[in-house]
Amino acid sequence: MSRIAQDLTGYLSSEESSTEASPTMIRRILPHGRKTNVCVVGAGVAGMRCAQILGAKGINVTILEARDRTGGRMHQTMLGGHPVDHGPNWIHGVNQNPILDLAKEIGASTFSPPESAPSIFDHTGQSLSAEECKQCSGLMWGIIEEAFEYSNKNAASIPQDQSLLDFFRLKLKEKNLPEPVTERVLQACRSWGDYIGGSIEKQSLKYFWLEETIDGENLFLASTYKAFLDRITNDTYAHAKVELGTQVVSVMTQDSGSKMWSDGPSSHVQVTTLEDFTHKDYDEVVMTAPLGWLKNRTAVFLPSLPDRLLTAIENISYGQLEKVYLTFPSAFWLSPTDSTSLENNSPDNNLNPFFTQWLAPSYTSHNWPVEC
Repeated sequence: MSRIAQDLTGYLSSEESSTEASPTMIRRILPHGRKTNVCVVGAGVAGMRCAQILGAKGINVTILEARDRTGGRMHQTMLGGHPVDHGPNWIHGVNQNPILDLAKEIGASTFSPPESAPSIFDHTGQSLSAEECKQCSGLMWGIIEEAFEYSNKNAASIPQDQSLLDFFRLKLKEKNLPEPVTERVLQACRSWGDYIGGSIEKQSLKYFWLEETIDGENLFLASTYKAFLDRITNDTYAHAKVELGTQVVSVMTQDSGSKMWSDGPSSHVQVTTLEDFTHKDYDEVVMTAPLGWLKNRTAVFLPSLPDRLLTAIENISYGQLEKVYLTFPSAFWLSPTDSTSLENNSPDNNLNPFFTQWLAPSYTSHNWPVEC
């Protein structure tokens, strides 16, 4: 079981056994016994879920969201008369995944892609044979699985400067493959960095286990995340006050020495918004703003954030996956190209693979890999 699955299992168990907010927390921030006032910055899924949990515990929650909508990265639009997801459109890992439970509850339409090797185009733009694709994909994912296991078991002893690329090279060297195959697999491995948000040269093998996802297959959400977003948003409005179009420009804690505070000993954090520079006092503030926002606005916090958080914000990166939607008269990729029936279209014959991967091209100045 992956560590994230263990964490989810532990959280769900604690949720079942705990029905009220921590008395210690209430005593700490409510010396006069009144309800806690909490501000959540950001109405993405993390912010809304946080507000739901706090609101269900009897806490007064206000969400401040700069956009004119909820959802954050979970956002849809109409394209060619069809709803499409701008952000996530997969359920990654189905074993004990609460998102899958919600998908079943709302009747979402999912699709399980066939487990076949992808179609691969090399750095020159040439299509690899079915056997070469199978070999390259198998080696890549095999080494990634080895890296997860090795990192999980040996994290304490792995040098912090040992990269994921070092591990890839070591394992490929042990396999004693022909040089063209080794280079091809190494290029394919670099695509992992695009998913995680940092090159494999920068990814630490020591902490690679943190990237392990929930176990189980990955499902494509054919019906989009619209119904999910509607459900999450409606539940949020039932437990919290949501203020859209409200940009936060300052988050000031009481120990910053400011004299702008309201009277009374119970105020802990003051939040200032851009629209009218209104100062609002809260007992606690939960920041769920995107990483990009944090990178550009660390000066918002007074006093400054601790060095450990500033260092983390500066060094953590994330991927940029751009989507291009193409429409076809029919889903030809779901049909075999010979007389074999769809049921007999095994991964071995590599007919109409679901995924296509382009390795970093040498024939263009834009040297980045692409997958569809």
